[in-house]
Amino acid sequence: EPIDRIFDVVEIETMSEDEMRKFFERAFESVQMQVKPSAMDTLIHYSAGFPKIMHLVGDAVYWMDKDWVIDKDDANQAVILAADEVGKKYVDQQVYKALRSDIYRSILEKIAKVSPDSMSFLKADMVSGLTAVEKKNFNNFLQKMKSLKVLRSGDVQGEYVFNMRMVRLYIWLQSWQKEKSNK
Repeated sequence: EPIDRIFDVVEIETMSEDEMRKFFERAFESVQMQVKPSAMDTLIHYSAGFPKIMHLVGDAVYWMDKDWVIDKDDANQAVILAADEVGKKYVDQQVYKALRSDIYRSILEKIAKVSPDSMSFLKADMVSGLTAVEKKNFNNFLQKMKSLKVLRSGDVQGEYVFNMRMVRLYIWLQSWQKEKSNK
């Protein structure tokens, strides 16, 4: 039977910044770990209110920290580990498998390299860096990425926004690692 006949699907709203802060404070206090304010900001920023991401980031920082004080470097490393895990479970399995086209993958790599910290990009800005073949396929690529729920339309015409900060980070990491291995 389809899963929705067996289970009730429960939508969980993303958590607010205050709720995330309380979650991380309580979790780390329960194991006598201190979190520096700059590290807390990083954990909150990349978790983006998603409970599963918060769990992955918190778990990663817990296991990798050595001094019971979570600083910004610890948080950054944990975010990268969590992004890698999210990427392998979600992006590799759903996005990269769906993007069988080398042209689509090339477009995704180019998007990944532009402002890696930014969650959005303008279509017009991207077009200038694409080959003629990529330009021809760009609209279909964007529609595919929207159907995969990787991107959504932004508030400004021609703006596209990544739905999850961790997915954005993972795509950038993949692009960076590929570039590094080609040198």
